[in-house]
Amino acid sequence: MADSAHEAAREWVGDQLRYPQRLPRTAIVVNWSSVPQPVQRRLEEVVRAGGSIDYSRLPRRRWWQGRGLGLSADEVRVVESAATSLRWPATLDNDETRLLTVVEGIVDRIAMHPAWQHPVAYGHRSVVALHMELHDFAATTYELLQLRCATPEVPAHTGPDSYVRQEWDRRQVAFAHSRSALIERAVSLRLVEQALDRVHRLAEERRAAEELAVGTLVIDRLSRHLAAADVASLNAQITANDLDAAAANLRAQIAYLSTVDS
Repeated sequence: MADSAHEAAREWVGDQLRYPQRLPRTAIVVNWSSVPQPVQRRLEEVVRAGGSIDYSRLPRRRWWQGRGLGLSADEVRVVESAATSLRWPATLDNDETRLLTVVEGIVDRIAMHPAWQHPVAYGHRSVVALHMELHDFAATTYELLQLRCATPEVPAHTGPDSYVRQEWDRRQVAFAHSRSALIERAVSLRLVEQALDRVHRLAEERRAAEELAVGTLVIDRLSRHLAAADVASLNAQITANDLDAAAANLRAQIAYLSTVDS
């Protein structure tokens, strides 16, 4: 079952990569190892209150709210010093940007999924934890793209034993392995999304079962009423038959009396 689910997730990711995607939205990544846990918790509170999981879209003024949720000036400096901008090529459609946009979509759906915070799934999961995965994925994808674009083509006259050819071949193998590893990470996130779908469906089924269970006593009473109605109907039929017999007897008596009078 697990193997089939993994294979289906891998096939789904592969299908998404067949078609051009939008440009990556993750233009700012944070080195979370440089952000202390207390600051991570504070930023997560701000993000949850702001209704966004995209730090590049989150208004900075929310970071400075003096009342309620907000970050101090020192905390803002810590986050911004750990942030790095990624300049994605605006006109270049490639495997790296396609992979990242697919993962961005999965992360968005996971963060907004109704089962992500469901108690049965041990809810209250961290939005920051999702961003740790997304930002690490984006940084790795960006590094791979930069290195691949910076790798020159091998001159046609280069021999197979030359350093240039060997280094170029080594890089191609590394690029392929890196891409395969990134795809596997996307597949893992897709499996999480599918598991959340299953949890949500079962939770909805349980909710419906609980609501139906509340009316079980009413249904039982209705069943008893139906049974009582059947008995009452039978009794009424017997009584009606008895009354019909009595009416027939009375008619017979009246007819007899009429004969005697005459």
